[in-house]
Amino acid sequence: MTTWSWQWAGVTAGIAIICLGCRPAEQELKMSEWVTSDDGTLSLRLLALSPIARGKPIVVQAELRNNTDAPLLVRPPFAYLKYWYGIEIMDQEGREIQRDNTRRVPEVVSSLTQVMPEFVPPGQALVDEVELPEGYRAGTNRPGEYTIVYTYWMQERELNRIIRAYPRQDVWLGEIRSEPITVKRSWLP
Repeated sequence: MTTWSWQWAGVTAGIAIICLGCRPAEQELKMSEWVTSDDGTLSLRLLALSPIARGKPIVVQAELRNNTDAPLLVRPPFAYLKYWYGIEIMDQEGREIQRDNTRRVPEVVSSLTQVMPEFVPPGQALVDEVELPEGYRAGTNRPGEYTIVYTYWMQERELNRIIRAYPRQDVWLGEIRSEPITVKRSWLP
């Protein structure tokens, strides 16, 4: 708080300027709506905490829910994210923020480091978390709002490798695009 005072014609007046937002705001959990695959087998949603302090990564979780009565084999959501697949980040004007190929990009850290699929029990969800460091996409270190969308897929070409590793064929194939979530990056540390 900054305070100034002065005296004029025998009257003392004072002004106090209070910076409402000069301390980091409490983080709020942002959740997208569940999106269900065309065949009804699998649902996806994103979760993230907002606001994000300056210098901190954007932490995003993806949940894949098995909507069937049998175990389902799925690839962890962020397994291929280090290769840039699946995630889109848009600025406040809705423009996708492209990766910057001219400089070294920080490594993306996923909670499930494996690429091999996992069985998800009926009615349960597989949760994967990823840290998108500042600089993951050029400009995401600046204060402002960012919208994140994730497309999860399992393709036929992956199926051959999976079937060799797993005798069961309870594998989901397809693509789901999440609903967007919006996070805010603060200028405060």
